[in-house]
Amino acid sequence: MARTSHLLPGAFSLFMGVCGLAQQAPPSPPPGNLHAVDVLNNLSSDMESLSHAVEPAVVKIYATGLAPVENADSNRTAFLAQQRSVGSGVIMDPQGYILTNAHVVQRARTLSVLVPDLTGMVDTGGSDRAEPPATAMPARVVGVDTVTDLAVIKVEKSGLRALKFGDSDRVHPGQLVLAFGSPLGLQDSVSLGVISAVNQQLDPDSPMVYLQTDAAINPGNSGGPLIDMRGDVVGINSMIETQSGGNEGVGFSIPSNTARIVYEQLVQYGRPRRGSIGVYPTNLSPVLAQGLGLSRNAGVLIEDVVPGSAADQAGIKIDDIVLSADGKSMRDTKQFALTMFRKRPGETVHLSVLSGAATRQIDVTVMQSPRDPMALLNPADTEKDLIPRLGALVLPISTELANQIGNPRQPGGLLVVARTFSAAAAEVNLKTGDILYYANHQKLDSVGDLKNFMNGLKSGDPVVLQIERDGLLNFLSFRFEE
Repeated sequence: MARTSHLLPGAFSLFMGVCGLAQQAPPSPPPGNLHAVDVLNNLSSDMESLSHAVEPAVVKIYATGLAPVENADSNRTAFLAQQRSVGSGVIMDPQGYILTNAHVVQRARTLSVLVPDLTGMVDTGGSDRAEPPATAMPARVVGVDTVTDLAVIKVEKSGLRALKFGDSDRVHPGQLVLAFGSPLGLQDSVSLGVISAVNQQLDPDSPMVYLQTDAAINPGNSGGPLIDMRGDVVGINSMIETQSGGNEGVGFSIPSNTARIVYEQLVQYGRPRRGSIGVYPTNLSPVLAQGLGLSRNAGVLIEDVVPGSAADQAGIKIDDIVLSADGKSMRDTKQFALTMFRKRPGETVHLSVLSGAATRQIDVTVMQSPRDPMALLNPADTEKDLIPRLGALVLPISTELANQIGNPRQPGGLLVVARTFSAAAAEVNLKTGDILYYANHQKLDSVGDLKNFMNGLKSGDPVVLQIERDGLLNFLSFRFEE
């Protein structure tokens, strides 16, 4: 839908007055112009003060480590190569806890953060507002959540300037916001814009929704805060929609209400603890309603219920229609998914459910959903899981991991979670998702088993790996070369 621009009262006369100044300054500007200039000057001064207060809590992050590089020949194989990236972050705790994007620090082996040094700085409140010097400090990864693209890192320094979360559910289109960070590596940068839209779902298969803003966001802004006029964090800048590779006025930020939940869990547990009740919803359509003989033709229809799940135990059935969750009307699966996405394990969700002609009120205890296998990796210590000669980053398959990947054919084994890029690795036809069971009849139940096997090989020795791929067992053979 096209948007129509409306000028605020006094703005048009101000515009005409400014344009006229280029030709001939009027002898006595009308009072309306003076009022508009005063308003803009006050706004400019407030923006300057706000930026000055926020900047010491925004950091620049340098990350060095193994980053994924997609293989053009196969969309299933992810390679890892040594890369260095620059991003941004925001200090959320004076003790040095910093919130940023997962893609900035994921699998980083070394992290360096430019932290503003406020020692000896005195805010005079005047126009002389020098930027505080920044000190490079090592940082460690506290936790990473790849689903939301959020991460928490920490520097060992206290007394830092920290910001607080705002309420992103109260953010509305047209609201002024500031984006902070290090675009294109330029430190201490701020841009002004508005909220263009809220609850933008970029992937129909993901529960994630975003705040859209036209504030300039470029590579390097990732992980920086989106700030409202109160100085609170209402979003974490994450991505842009672009055809040129640079800012085109379509940027996306992770809402603060989502970021707050993930931040608290990463700080407390080191990993996300996401809630689930064990249902698979779909959008109810007129065709579905007519074919199933339902009384409503719009809303959230339960398509499946996981046996033994919290929803199953609470009595939710296939063909039930979710009318509301925690008192909020549920119009579609996006709204339902967002509600569940923000629920913590152990909390209760109150559902109003239409079953046939009867409306039932059901309280369901939220259970912890399965963990992402990639989240099991220690981002700062991939060396212990790396098998360079095979070009594979592997994880031992625990009972929990086996349940997540769908009941492997055999017990034990090693899951290939990523590939490394090298000439030697290219000779071994492993793919992400493969499970290694045996190497020359030697059972592989730990990363140490595979490393010991590889260390015992001599140049020219034959190697036969028994693997599972897409539910089928295969042999991979090659000759080991030093």
